[in-house]
Amino acid sequence: MKSSKYLVLYLKGLAMGMADIIPGVSGGTIALISGIYQELIASIDKIDGAFLKSLFSKQFRTAWKEYNLNFLLILFAGIATSILIFSHFLKRLIEEQPIALWAFFFGLIVISAFHVSRQITSKHWKIWLSCFVGIGIAYSISVLTPSGTEHGLLYLFFCGMFAIIAMILPGVSGAFILVLLGAYEIALETLEKAQRFDPDALITLLVMGLGALVGLKLFSKGLNWMFDHHKNTTLATLVGFMIGSLHKIWPWKQALAETNQLMNVLPNAYEGNPQIGMAIGMAFLGIGIIFLLERMAKKSTP
Repeated sequence: MKSSKYLVLYLKGLAMGMADIIPGVSGGTIALISGIYQELIASIDKIDGAFLKSLFSKQFRTAWKEYNLNFLLILFAGIATSILIFSHFLKRLIEEQPIALWAFFFGLIVISAFHVSRQITSKHWKIWLSCFVGIGIAYSISVLTPSGTEHGLLYLFFCGMFAIIAMILPGVSGAFILVLLGAYEIALETLEKAQRFDPDALITLLVMGLGALVGLKLFSKGLNWMFDHHKNTTLATLVGFMIGSLHKIWPWKQALAETNQLMNVLPNAYEGNPQIGMAIGMAFLGIGIIFLLERMAKKSTP
């Protein structure tokens, strides 16, 4: 892998990390449209019990190459960098510029669903059914009400486990899963405190990280098998996930007076400045970035 490819892969990791910390957006979507999704899932699935033994044996270089560790380390370095740097910044953007931010991701996911759908080579009714099932699952998740559960370390372990599963599923937001489980603010606060080396925050981060590793390994095996044996069905389901998630990231929302829950409204019914021009511009920016990522993916594919 040349240095330019390392840089491109690192940038893709940065983009995945930014998506992963925004409720309603999935890092898996970025991986899928940038052409690295299947390699990511296959590489994670390949790491097994013999991994550490091979890594610390005399065949270190062979093991490093066999387990595709250059790819995994550079990609996850980008994801980790993005989460650490942008978590506070994106939280402010969600609060101060919600229409522009959600419009950007709305455009990004619409064009992503179209891009991935072009990779489906069958039009069998089962493929269409898989897409509709994906839409139903993602939509159902998006309208759930956040939990008010207490957060012990065991609970946070499972939060990390379920969130990472969602993060690698295009259209299913790991950050939103944390919102539903009542752990999103805890996760952001933990990240901020961990950067100041707060002992309690570091323990919490470690527990959630272990949960994420367990979830990632368990889920990647099944997903890798699906890609190997039922690729069209899997892609159709993932397209459905992306379409179903659009409800959650619609830019114009109003709080219901009775419940204070957010409801999607048309721009002309929005109380305040709907910023239509800004929203359209940001949506097209998202579309443009996908076209750029698509071109990058084609150039990096042998």
